[in-house]
Amino acid sequence: FHQTTGIPTGMTNNTKLTKVHVTEGGKYYGSKDGILYEKAETGELIDLLFCPSGNTGDVIIPNTVVFVQHSAFLDTQLSSIVFEEFPKDDPRYGTQILTIGDWSGTGYNCPVVFGGESSSSYQTPLKLIQLPSHLKFVASRAFTGLSKPNQGVAELVIEFNPDSTVGFGQACMRNNSAIKVLHLPKVESTALQSFYGLSNLTELTFAPGSTFANVADRCFESIGVENFVLPASVSSLGEAAFRGARITNLTQEEGGILDSIGYQCFASCSNLVTFKIPDTVTVVAASAFYSCSKLEVLEVSANMQNASGIVQSCNKLREVRVPEDHPYLMSDDGVLYDKQQPILFIYPAAKGAMTKAIPDSVHTIDAFAFYNYTG
Repeated sequence: FHQTTGIPTGMTNNTKLTKVHVTEGGKYYGSKDGILYEKAETGELIDLLFCPSGNTGDVIIPNTVVFVQHSAFLDTQLSSIVFEEFPKDDPRYGTQILTIGDWSGTGYNCPVVFGGESSSSYQTPLKLIQLPSHLKFVASRAFTGLSKPNQGVAELVIEFNPDSTVGFGQACMRNNSAIKVLHLPKVESTALQSFYGLSNLTELTFAPGSTFANVADRCFESIGVENFVLPASVSSLGEAAFRGARITNLTQEEGGILDSIGYQCFASCSNLVTFKIPDTVTVVAASAFYSCSKLEVLEVSANMQNASGIVQSCNKLREVRVPEDHPYLMSDDGVLYDKQQPILFIYPAAKGAMTKAIPDSVHTIDAFAFYNYTG
């Protein structure tokens, strides 16, 4: 065997294969708990190559492992996978680098690490994956498509060490409906669809010390969390970052620096009723609030300079609020104008019959100002 050849032919899709055993003293390969590893010159197990899909029960991964191959736990029947931790007084605690999956791979061409080969939704028996302080990267599709067969089965817990600092790859947890609570470590980076489709997720936290500045495009699309708290480090929300999510409220930790909100960021967020754009925000892209079917009140940021097209197809919107001392925008009877009133930005779709004339000072009506307004 050699790691560059991938999983040996005949070992995948073989549910009768339960263990791999390597004769003691082998120079290049070793095994533990029936799992196949590649060895370092020192004899330590460093590269986790393959766990037979017929292997069951609980396994412990040695702390010497620095790489977990894509497809390593394909169609796994294990109950728990625990990555051994270094003692805190060991200099390798939090410093050795562990990567899960092929970090050089991107998108949907990467095979999964813990899921199924033939389906985007694999009904996993896993109850626990415990990850160590030296985890550094979770690559594309590593935890994609994990689900539970029915409501009576305990959800999967993916337990990160809060002392770890981790980068998350493209679609690394996409459509993982098996988890309900996720306590992330210190997040260093996100990618396209990193946490897309976590529809059953009800609680999400970030460990103190997260440093990522950008929430990548579609990163949290369609997640189930209602009250979302951004780390203070985040300065921008990418395109469709929360599209279709169940959020009712979004805030940022004290000292937050959120500055920009991307195109369709909150599109189709059907649980939004009242939403306040954080006061640090200066730029909101067009269609940021598109088809938010229950949105009634929108309060703009104290530092926004432009609101062109930010609201579209929000048929229940009845009022836009603006801080009284806003330097650039104003609200008159719930209608949003430029401060000097030459531009009418938003006339809420559900405001009803026009009871107040548009000021004579208005010389420009934004292209989407009366979008879906029926009078």
